[in-house]
Amino acid sequence: MKRLALVCLLIFFTACKNESEKPHKIKETSTTKESLVTNEINDVLIFNINAVVAEDDEFIVYYLDVNDKEISNNRSISQRVKGSNVQQTLSFTFPKGIIPVRIIIKTGNNEINKVDIIDAKFTLNDTNFDIPGSRFFDYFIPNDYIAYNNEKSSYEHKKVEGEFNPYFLSRKVLIDRLEMFFY
Repeated sequence: MKRLALVCLLIFFTACKNESEKPHKIKETSTTKESLVTNEINDVLIFNINAVVAEDDEFIVYYLDVNDKEISNNRSISQRVKGSNVQQTLSFTFPKGIIPVRIIIKTGNNEINKVDIIDAKFTLNDTNFDIPGSRFFDYFIPNDYIAYNNEKSSYEHKKVEGEFNPYFLSRKVLIDRLEMFFY
């Protein structure tokens, strides 16, 4: 597995070197509000979670890349959510060129909340890695402050001995899949 990863990295870096020698094409797109100029390849990883979130809350994704040793607020992306019984998309856009080696999803500050996960998706350029709601638990493990129902792909927050700090931690299989899809 390590040899395969090294071969993939070598191919990737060789392709990047050859690509950097070519001039990048710029394409212009117009909208009614503004004119945008973007590279054809933007190298921005986007993580979307489609969910029904019962109460107003804030979700924060913390991430580590290969150069990080510990989690910090400098490596986080937050998304405020208005409580609703209608599905909504929580969208987290990582900085350009970042493919995380670890992800923590702090699921909110509201002690009373119920969340139904419909699905999740990582997107980089034109490549998608889809996670059905029924497989969310396969890639993210909840901590003790989350009462997770694997059959319904839903969870509620809970206090443990008066403490409250609910989050999901990425499993190694997720990071392996991200490397496979995006490297």
